[in-house]
Amino acid sequence: MKKAKVEPQRITEKDDLTKLWDSAEALERHGSYTFKILSWNVAGIRALLRKHPNALPDLASKHDIDVICLQETKLQEIHVEDPKLKLKGHVLEKEGYDSHWSCSTTKKGYSGTAVFIKRRTAEGGSADETKPKDKKQATLGAFFVNKNETDASSVNSNAESSNIGKIDVKHLIPDEVSCSMGAKEHDEEGRIITMDFPLFSLANLYVPNSGQKLERLSYRTEQWDTALLECMQQKEKEGANPVIWLGDLNVAHKAYDCWNDGAKHLAKQSVQRRRRKIHSRNNWIPTGEHMWMPFVIYILMPRDTIRIGLKELATRPRTKV
Repeated sequence: MKKAKVEPQRITEKDDLTKLWDSAEALERHGSYTFKILSWNVAGIRALLRKHPNALPDLASKHDIDVICLQETKLQEIHVEDPKLKLKGHVLEKEGYDSHWSCSTTKKGYSGTAVFIKRRTAEGGSADETKPKDKKQATLGAFFVNKNETDASSVNSNAESSNIGKIDVKHLIPDEVSCSMGAKEHDEEGRIITMDFPLFSLANLYVPNSGQKLERLSYRTEQWDTALLECMQQKEKEGANPVIWLGDLNVAHKAYDCWNDGAKHLAKQSVQRRRRKIHSRNNWIPTGEHMWMPFVIYILMPRDTIRIGLKELATRPRTKV
């Protein structure tokens, strides 16, 4: 008797995401600053900029993003520095972001990551806002202002501008940005950029795919994932701060996170192997366990002290299809 054909799960429709967190209200009522991170696999940044030149600027401006993490930029270093392509020093420059690029050195037009960090100064505000402005001719009254009043006003202005709510702006400026996992054999494909902020560390990742024929499955699960975990744990140990890693992790947290779970090309054993490897992290908390989002962020910190305002990412209750 012929078996009935089983159609794999397919999810193609979109539903509205309810925004449960108001960053403006949090700042006004509690002095709490909402640090916003955007992650996007662009599948080739040159094509994105050519076809949709306003996509990144519009996202950055509309949502006031602090850090934009891109994966699969498909660039070589020569492209980043090429003035004709207008990448480094051009993309999101007017919007006030500093860019950092990590490129594959082993294969052309392959892999690659980039991050754009909102440019700030220790005095507060964005760097563009604090640039010296053109001087205007002083009025006669300006020469008779009490010097002590002027100095006091200046001090108070600087004191106020160094904070956003209750957060010192210095905490929003990374101390260090690195494109290395600490192992040359894993750094050659440009798959990681880490940012060490005073209060936490952030890693933008493009985790290797196992390949259509699973030719890289062993490398992925036994070498790359292991090296990544060691790198993240070492960073958490050295900085004594929470470590957040996100990006294109090339693994679905749960079966119903795959739009076509059950399809023939999704080898069940290999998928489970990747999940077991990426979930077998002592004290790593996948945010997908607590809320639905289109990707999973892993955070290393004690479970009993975790308090993360990730609802800004427009969450909704997880439901099975």
